[in-house]
Amino acid sequence: MVEIKKLAVFQNAKIFSILYFVLGVIVLVPLSIMVLSQGGKTKEGIPWWFITLTPVIYGFLTFILIAFICIVYNALAKKIGGFSFELKD
Repeated sequence: MVEIKKLAVFQNAKIFSILYFVLGVIVLVPLSIMVLSQGGKTKEGIPWWFITLTPVIYGFLTFILIAFICIVYNALAKKIGGFSFELKD
């Protein structure tokens, strides 16, 4: 059995925030272009620039959340042990 005793806080937060940013760009920039072509606001009144800015917000909030999760995991792993799994050769 192998046990994960510690997660790298900054590295994990950085990777996940970049992934969420990229996924947000893939989904929301085309949506923003469609909204812009229809007058600049959605039916609910959300402006196109907010939709375009959303991937940055996703990335920032993901960074904070993953960093917090890693810190909590590291504290718990010291006291009760971390994730354990079995590797095959």
